[in-house]
Amino acid sequence: MQLPLLFTIIFANFCIRGFSSQTGTLKSLRPSSLRRDESNQLTRLYRKEETIQVVGNGCISSPRFPNSYPRNLLLTWILDSAENTRIQLAFDSQFGLEEQENDVCRYDFVEVEESSETSSIIRGRWCGHKEVPPRLTSKKYQIKITFKSDDHFVAKPGFKVCYSLV
Repeated sequence: MQLPLLFTIIFANFCIRGFSSQTGTLKSLRPSSLRRDESNQLTRLYRKEETIQVVGNGCISSPRFPNSYPRNLLLTWILDSAENTRIQLAFDSQFGLEEQENDVCRYDFVEVEESSETSSIIRGRWCGHKEVPPRLTSKKYQIKITFKSDDHFVAKPGFKVCYSLV
């Protein structure tokens, strides 16, 4: 068997296993779409969305944190608590993603968003490694965290964010 084909099979098997935020292990992540990268090559983007019922403290992180995270991911966690209960987020100090370009986090980033009945409000989008995102408290009982990585080489630790009820 040719080496590139063997590598492709091993990598595909690794990526398809997915990621679980509770255990920090990979499982159940499936390739969901093909997209073209900057050099017009087709690449797979692996997507996963998970809803977490927040009843106490917990953490979510990029896969393999604090080691280099995989490429081509779009992971979303929706943190949902009881009505009239807000959620506080605190990022780990080892935060590190691909650097921004022209003051914009467009390649690898973590984003925090809140939804209301009429709109979504992005509370922040962070990348790079110079600043740890600030502690945030939701305005309502639900908050969405999205992590995106592109297909370029990754040598950063990723992120870990812990949540608690306020």
